Amino acid sequence: MPFPIVTVRSHHHEPDDLFPVVAAPTADLPVVLHSDDGATLGVQAREITVRTQRDGHVRELVTVRRRGIDVLITDSRVVVSSEHAGHHGVLAGHVKYPWLVAVGGSTGSSRFDDDELRLVVQRSAGDYAVLTIGFDAGVDVHALAQDIAQRASRLWLEMHPGVTTEAAEQWEAMADVARGDAPAGEFALHWMPEHVRVDNLTRPMVRFDSPARSA
Repeated sequence: MPFPIVTVRSHHHEPDDLFPVVAAPTADLPVVLHSDDGATLGVQAREITVRTQRDGHVRELVTVRRRGIDVLITDSRVVVSSEHAGHHGVLAGHVKYPWLVAVGGSTGSSRFDDDELRLVVQRSAGDYAVLTIGFDAGVDVHALAQDIAQRASRLWLEMHPGVTTEAAEQWEAMADVARGDAPAGEFALHWMPEHVRVDNLTRPMVRFDSPARSA
């Protein structure tokens, strides 16, 4: 069954570009960082939800609510991981910037709603995978989305030096994109000028016993 973006992995797994490399339980971080990760920004989340969407049909795959969910924004990807859980491994996943279709934030419409960060990728089959990350109050999700969009732009420009296409102009504009804003409960999304579809983004699904949230 398709389970894009995040899965349960341990340090015994072989390296896989589709998912982060999990560090040994004695390491400082649950995942291994690489030189292209560059400067990092870490924040704590309270919930992650993965949905798929195709032809207007939305399907929720999993919702995880637990303490110890780390979100690491780097110069090449956004990494999510849970704390080490013994031999059972960690919940781990990442969205590499070339995959990114859109990123945005939404502030809760009431004090009972999370502020949320949303990242969208597209599989080679055409359907979309949507990762929504919920935070406690005090995390500026619109600033996080702006930071991710700007990092994605800088990475594209570094990978395509001297390109003068219309897409390059759009990426240059994205490098200085303003902080998004939207009414409470709605998402302000930054759409990437182009993206790479992710091949074979499929792993066994691990379903957690937690109530589903509405889309």
